[in-house]
Amino acid sequence: MNRSVTPAEMSVILETLLASPPSSAGKRLRSERDLAALVGLDRMKVQKAFDLLVDKGILLRRHGSGTYVRKVPRTEAAPAAPASVNVGAYTLSSEQLFAAVSEKPLRWQIHRQRKLNLGVLPNLQWESASNRSVFEGIKSRIRQEGHLMTRLKLAPQTDAASYEKAVRKLRGSACDGYVLWSSYAGMLDRAFPGAKPPVVFIGARERAADLRCSPIVRVSIEDAIVRALGILAEEGYRKIGILGFQSIERDCEADRIVYRETMEKLGLAYRACEFCPLDDKAVMEAVRRMFGAKNRPEAVYVADDVLLHHVVRAWSQIGIVPGKNLGVVTLSSHGNPLPKGYSWSALEFNPFQVGRMAVDSLLQEIETVGEMICSFEHLAAWRPGSTHSL
Repeated sequence: MNRSVTPAEMSVILETLLASPPSSAGKRLRSERDLAALVGLDRMKVQKAFDLLVDKGILLRRHGSGTYVRKVPRTEAAPAAPASVNVGAYTLSSEQLFAAVSEKPLRWQIHRQRKLNLGVLPNLQWESASNRSVFEGIKSRIRQEGHLMTRLKLAPQTDAASYEKAVRKLRGSACDGYVLWSSYAGMLDRAFPGAKPPVVFIGARERAADLRCSPIVRVSIEDAIVRALGILAEEGYRKIGILGFQSIERDCEADRIVYRETMEKLGLAYRACEFCPLDDKAVMEAVRRMFGAKNRPEAVYVADDVLLHHVVRAWSQIGIVPGKNLGVVTLSSHGNPLPKGYSWSALEFNPFQVGRMAVDSLLQEIETVGEMICSFEHLAAWRPGSTHSL
């Protein structure tokens, strides 16, 4: 038995072989037991070597099927990676890593060949028209593809007992794949501590790397802030503020940082940044703080279309008219009505399309067995009106 090779060394050997052409993405590896026997190693060493590559996102385990190459390693030696490597007294070739094609056919073969049951967990932590629109987009795309949908009705987790009940319900759902809001990533990890089922997340601020390499359809709030401030700066405004929505569930520190950094890049020293809950009294206090000062803004980005209704009421009480004595750009979601009487300049997201994109990503994830890490950033479309330019 070849005991001189450590798990870390074995993981480097595997990574080197996987980097050699042709691409091994999507291929299924030999079982840990078979590979260990092939090179005279203890099975636990091979398992730990696999674990290291799973943690790096190179390999992907599928329960009941095997271990797959999720992505080809990117190493400096990749263009000239050897086709075989010595493992102690044994020589291992890249071809020997993989299982025969005839072994263990995937139970989730190409999704067009059979109906799938896709689990969807809507965002129950914050009910809104935008989240409902995302869910409608998910339903529409699943129905269009001819698959089945299981809506996971998990009650809000207000305590440890209800959280564990929701985890057990998720674990017992037995779906072919899942579309989950990113806030449920921890619950997925708890429900499936080993091999994860195919899953695509929907989120606003999380990066794919934060979700253990699972694909994510990400609504880029930061990009909307940067573009809104840039549009107002192009109009000649130098005193640009931002008004946004904040609650216990929604921390806006990332938005504040993006605002400060963008104003700095634009060469503007002015700062007026207020975030408040969806409450007329709280909004009025924020508006008075921003516009009661001598150094009041010339233009404002209202970073939430629901908040905008409260803000317009507050402005009307202190005599401010959007597009007349204040330049305004707002964030909006397609289908959400904005306050009447104005031609709003808006950066518009389409949550319905976000839902459809998530289903497309999940079907691709299932079909390719994680070969493609198909994360997307959904960017807002610019809808110019008459409120951003005086």
